[in-house]
Amino acid sequence: MALVFGSTVFISSVLLFWVQPMVSKMILPLFGGTPSVWTSCMLFFQIFLLAGYLYAHLISVKISSGKQIFVHCFLLLAGVVFLPFAFSDKMVADFSWNSNPVFLLIGLLVMVVGFPFFIVSASSPLIQKWFSKTSDVSATDPYFLYAASNAGSLIAILAYPLLIEPVFPLTIQSKIWALSYRFLVVFFVLIGVITWFSGKKAGMIKPVPAAEVNSQTAEQLSIKRILSWILLAFVPSSLMLGITTHITTDIASVPLLWVVPLALYLLSFILVFARKSLIPQGVIEKLFPVFTVVIVFMILTEIEKPVWLVFLFFLLFLFITAMACHGQLSTDRPSPRHLTEYYVFISVGGALGGVFNAIISPIIFTHIVELPLVLVIASIIYKRKRKEGKSKKNTLLDIGYPIMVGGLTIGLALIVPRITLEPYQLWMFVIFGIPLFVSYFFIHRPLRFGLALGAIFMGSLFYPDIYGNVVYANRNFFGYIHVNYDKTGPYHRLFYGTTQHGLQFVLPERKGEALAYYHRTGPFGDIYQAYRSNPASHSIAVIGLGIGAMLSYSAPGQHWTFYEIDPEVVRIAKDSRFFTHWQD
Repeated sequence: MALVFGSTVFISSVLLFWVQPMVSKMILPLFGGTPSVWTSCMLFFQIFLLAGYLYAHLISVKISSGKQIFVHCFLLLAGVVFLPFAFSDKMVADFSWNSNPVFLLIGLLVMVVGFPFFIVSASSPLIQKWFSKTSDVSATDPYFLYAASNAGSLIAILAYPLLIEPVFPLTIQSKIWALSYRFLVVFFVLIGVITWFSGKKAGMIKPVPAAEVNSQTAEQLSIKRILSWILLAFVPSSLMLGITTHITTDIASVPLLWVVPLALYLLSFILVFARKSLIPQGVIEKLFPVFTVVIVFMILTEIEKPVWLVFLFFLLFLFITAMACHGQLSTDRPSPRHLTEYYVFISVGGALGGVFNAIISPIIFTHIVELPLVLVIASIIYKRKRKEGKSKKNTLLDIGYPIMVGGLTIGLALIVPRITLEPYQLWMFVIFGIPLFVSYFFIHRPLRFGLALGAIFMGSLFYPDIYGNVVYANRNFFGYIHVNYDKTGPYHRLFYGTTQHGLQFVLPERKGEALAYYHRTGPFGDIYQAYRSNPASHSIAVIGLGIGAMLSYSAPGQHWTFYEIDPEVVRIAKDSRFFTHWQD
């Protein structure tokens, strides 16, 4: 019996996490290829996963088990109407890109994918709930099926970029998924037949010992415990999205890179909910502060190379943090009586992570601060076995020491750049390395450790960028964009994330020069000289505006057309306080 239930959970999870990169890849070209497409898609998936878990909880407590099987199988069958999935350019043709594309993207996903994803997402908690009421020897602790569910999810996530995407076009992928969905319906019908004729009263109700009933009834879910579940689920979810955005902004927003953080996120669930712990929490407890300090240093110093090493460290940090938070979730899991509620609250935390990263942060922050902020929260909430006792003195020191560390960071940020230190990387080792070294001694006081890291992040605002001071910064669906004033030129520089996309002299007599890779002695200069010697047309089209540096090559009689998807880039290029190629 456990094999049939486990197989159905496995298939439903494979479908659930196969559809995520597939649909995200379908919709990616319609929204400019930005990493925010994946963040927004994940927000949709997390919200509909929550809806599915909530539906599973409601029908499991409102109607009998036999009726639950009938209702769920009927809804699964109804989902066939929406298959196979398809998107078209017409869906975004009339959209004004000055608006927030997140809501259009989510609206399209709701319309095309919403119902099938919703009904499949409810399968795992429902099956576990039904299994807990059978006579199987493992029925008293059905949480092992959650590990099977996440194993299916992990296999789907890894198989997509390695086996599915390279072989099948998207239209064929969608048709294969639709066929697999029909197999899931068949498996659910099989579960219904097995449980219906299992000899249990009311379809799936088994006698429960009185002592067990009393213990389950006595277990109450306090508000504090529920909020703890939500927060422990929120942190890894937000961190997974933040790290995905961080590592894909300057590489490529492709499914292969998207799925690696998600795979590690799912792997942590598999390991902590397995019947036997494969990675002791004691090991995680030792690794967590070490990797946290290293990642804070990498964020503050904007280390980018070697890419593979940076990529590896961020992924390991995500995995360790997810293991820490999900491990605490697993340790605190309730009796099967509260199983569906438990999954609902975990899903609430996951969905809040998506809402925070995809919607709230781009609106309230002009800089990308969600990754550092959630990193600080993770440091505060992760419980250590060994810590100092509670006292008024320790509580005061939990606040006082971080303030001192923040002051130390500010002092070093103001003083060190005025001292002759070569190379400039040595500045950052002194400015950030010393405060982080001090903070490491606070690891057994989570609040003190987390606040110290937060104070270092705040103190880093006083550190001058190696490319000058930031004079303008903003972010939107397409990314984080900022303009720096570099007094060495003096120049204004346009950055998208950490990549420079434009450079112009501030001095009036030199403003007309095209610099960086648009310089007349560079590759574009060579291409344009070849064009001018034998022009095919006087109409020139350019994809991507940047600061408009190419316009310095324009000549009388020519007509230049720029195609730019990000309205913020257009605003900056036309702002004569920073760049003047457009006006000139």
